[in-house]
Amino acid sequence: MKIKKDDIINDRALLVDIARSSVGTKLEKDLANQLAEIVTDAVLNITQNDKQIDLHMIEIMHMKHKMQTETKLIRGLVLDHGARHSDMKKYLDDAWILTCNVSLEYEKTEVNSVLA
Repeated sequence: MKIKKDDIINDRALLVDIARSSVGTKLEKDLANQLAEIVTDAVLNITQNDKQIDLHMIEIMHMKHKMQTETKLIRGLVLDHGARHSDMKKYLDDAWILTCNVSLEYEKTEVNSVLA
């Protein structure tokens, strides 16, 4: 059976069936059905027209002390940094998030210098 690539990308039900047949032989039925939906939605979220899919855009995070059935797809950015202050809010709506690849914490330098 041959199906065109464009027809597959636009048919979510077919993609879920393909994913289900792949994970269905490795996991129990209920978990396989749940993961098939999650995997399909994850790939569809990063799919862009006329570009190859970058699977590095999907990250699997293992959370300790959680059950397999609690697996879910987070559409967006997950920051696992924790609160910095006890008064910091635990939940925000419509927040602005800044991501940096530099440290914003004060660090004492190892070199002492004096300006003359």
